[in-house]
Amino acid sequence: MKRRKPIRKQSDRGKLVKRVDALLFTLIKRERGERCQLCGRTTNLTPFHILPKGTYPKLRFNCRNILIACWFPCHNDWHSNYYKAKNIEKKIIKLLGEDYEVDLKMANECQQSFSPVYLKTLEQALKNELKGAKHGS
Repeated sequence: MKRRKPIRKQSDRGKLVKRVDALLFTLIKRERGERCQLCGRTTNLTPFHILPKGTYPKLRFNCRNILIACWFPCHNDWHSNYYKAKNIEKKIIKLLGEDYEVDLKMANECQQSFSPVYLKTLEQALKNELKGAKHGS
């Protein structure tokens, strides 16, 4: 019988990053509406990082790098279908302009890595902004 690997517990930093991700996505949905920015669907919405978080970790919380996208077909096609991804890229260019990739890469160069203090400050700022948006509505 094959032994299963034990489930690794998420670090405190990892938990903080997830919380900031969720707060930022909530704020983006409030600002842009709860609709896929690529096709208009309103179900299975996910944050869509144009330049991937793994390759560009400093752009993880850059709102310009994040779109609201439905998982099927948009987000999934971006990752798994070269030809459909080309059509999605045309939509991204229409939304963000021809130079979006250059602009994002320049932003990546300017952004510092995320320290725990920065992440906690960002989390609190996003909470305050969401709280303010609730009271302002």
